[in-house]
Amino acid sequence: MAERLAFLSKAYSAYYHRGMPPVDKELTQVGSGTPCGEYLRRFWQPVVVSSDLGDVPKRLKILGSRATGFAAVITAGSSAATARSSKRRASRPTAP
Repeated sequence: MAERLAFLSKAYSAYYHRGMPPVDKELTQVGSGTPCGEYLRRFWQPVVVSSDLGDVPKRLKILGSRATGFAAVITAGSSAATARSSKRRASRPTAP
């Protein structure tokens, strides 16, 4: 039978003795031009609750980019929170 190491005397004790994996920059960096950042920018990101917004726009930093959050009235009695990027993106050509 295999001999147990000294630090494995308690349940789940190996958790505290494991090595940390190296940082995977492809998955952890979300700045402009990074693979993960470009992927996440394709989807809506909930970044602020509309109740946190008042009459004055709020400065935000989303995925490494500066943005402005403001409340917009859509129909009578309902509102939505919207964030607009402070930097315009160049339009990408579409395939025919």
